[in-house]
Amino acid sequence: TAQEAERESAARPGLAGAAVNGPRSVVLAGDPAAVDALVADLAARDVFARKVKVDVASHSPQVDPLAADLRAELEGLAPVAAKVPFHSTVRGETLGGAELGPDYWVENLRRPVLFGPAIERLAAEVDAFVEVGPHPILTPSVADGILRAGSPAVALPSLVRDEPERASILGSLGALWTRGAEVAWERLHPR
Repeated sequence: TAQEAERESAARPGLAGAAVNGPRSVVLAGDPAAVDALVADLAARDVFARKVKVDVASHSPQVDPLAADLRAELEGLAPVAAKVPFHSTVRGETLGGAELGPDYWVENLRRPVLFGPAIERLAAEVDAFVEVGPHPILTPSVADGILRAGSPAVALPSLVRDEPERASILGSLGALWTRGAEVAWERLHPR
């Protein structure tokens, strides 16, 4: 849980919370040796843990040396008002869009991602979540958040690794249609 991960990172210098993806899915980031030690310790206690292959420990203090350069590279970014609601997983609120300038994106790369809490808030507003990507990495966390929120919403993938692409996406499309979503069938069957 997020609370257990917080205790683990507080007891280990060089680690910080990087993401809360769901009630049972948390990411810690930091010094590689500290991460290795934590993974080994958790494995010894039969707690599932694995390293995520990334080049930079985003959403942690390890980003701090990059902040000024990132802000400079993003200078001139001219955000506008969003046409659809923008739910920030960094600030935990809905943003209008105009505030998504350089400072926001530096903050986004530095602060922990509160994905799970965002899903729990959104579960009261939406009927379905679709993870768009080559494999449903976050769909299980979305399903956990939906369950935790007591919502009837569903979590669906667009594609699933090692499964036929057309069957995967049509399966999720069918699930959405049976829940009442409008489908532009003519896009699939023009004649």
